[in-house]
Amino acid sequence: MTVGILVLAAGRSTRFGADKRLAKLPGGRRVIDTLLDNVRASGLTFTVCLGVNDNHIADQLQKENVHCIQCGRADEGMGGTLAEASSHIPGWDGVIVALADMPWI
Repeated sequence: MTVGILVLAAGRSTRFGADKRLAKLPGGRRVIDTLLDNVRASGLTFTVCLGVNDNHIADQLQKENVHCIQCGRADEGMGGTLAEASSHIPGWDGVIVALADMPWI
């Protein structure tokens, strides 16, 4: 059985006031980097779902060999991102959904 992690990272952070994916945690690591460290530690394959205008983050992550997809339905909220991203899952039998702004869950 193949299980992968779908990282939902397409949110706009409107309530946070800034891009929370890039916010620094205690110790200086960015939220997105901390989450990806934990995702990588799982040993599972993963895909990061970004918004269509998240080119700066996509470019950074792709330099680290992180597979990213940019979801045009991100403006619909988490449900839209999840629906679009699930159509790009490469033959996984199961999916774990990880939220980019919750790096320790």
